[in-house]
Amino acid sequence: MENNCPSAEKCPIFNGILSDKLTTSKSYRKQFCEAGEASWQTCKRLMTKTQYGKCPPELLPNSAMTVDEIGIKFNLK
Repeated sequence: MENNCPSAEKCPIFNGILSDKLTTSKSYRKQFCEAGEASWQTCKRLMTKTQYGKCPPELLPNSAMTVDEIGIKFNLK
């Protein structure tokens, strides 16, 4: 079974948008991107992409907003 999120290759969190915050970036990747399906299904980035077909690049995987709130804030609807 593949442990990486199917969106990892194109995800800015996985690929370095937080390059100036190496520890934070590694923590997010370990917790959300590389921990298997049960973990990456809790990622707000993946949840948003699944619901709206896109995700704001600056959205963090552990956002406190609901997916609906994210959609409204970033005009994804």
